Amino acid sequence: MNMVLGQPAMLSVTAAAEMLAVTPQAVRDLIAAGELGAQRIGRMFVVPRSQVELLARAPRPVGRPLAPATAWQLIAVLSGRSPGSVGTTRPGRLREQLCRGNAAELAARLRVRARPQDLDLTTGTWRRLLEDPRVVPSGAGLSLTLDAYVTAEALPAVVERYRLRPVGQRQVAGPFVLRAVPRSVPASLAPRRPRAPEAAQLLDAFESADADRHTEGSLGLARVWQARCAAVAP
Repeated sequence: MNMVLGQPAMLSVTAAAEMLAVTPQAVRDLIAAGELGAQRIGRMFVVPRSQVELLARAPRPVGRPLAPATAWQLIAVLSGRSPGSVGTTRPGRLREQLCRGNAAELAARLRVRARPQDLDLTTGTWRRLLEDPRVVPSGAGLSLTLDAYVTAEALPAVVERYRLRPVGQRQVAGPFVLRAVPRSVPASLAPRRPRAPEAAQLLDAFESADADRHTEGSLGLARVWQARCAAVAP
């Protein structure tokens, strides 16, 4: 099995369930909901250890995660941008969703904004990948971990073009998280080049398995959240 620092990089559904103290069916439900990325190996699904560890330490969110389009509206507000109009969501409702609880709880509610995949990136490839117009870079933070967004439609072609593989399968420049934005997110809200919105970068760092990067994201997200909620207070 692929190893990262002496531990398996990928976990079976059963092993993930044990780590999260839930049933295997609950893990399969998380996969179906997009809260855990999964890859099929033969007849089995495996999930990235880093994502399971994130869920294990994350605060339990109040209520269900927000729909991806609503999540990106809140990311726009947090980043000082217009949230636009999606469905029947009212500005007052967005303000309530933004400022409920605390920044960590908000991050938990925004966790299905995109479907993350932990991938290996061959040395020399990552610069070309981040120059691809289909790929929107996110912040690199304090670690070697790279994050980027891509639309769900473009994901298969990008993976094939750069021969991306699940984490741990070959010599890499560093871990790489490619996040597929669902088709339900309007183009006006989806991240665009040259870089993902500030709040998305902070969320990516907050969700990192790297301790320094997680701390960086946690502090930055709390700062931005407090300032924005103070600005939109009625």
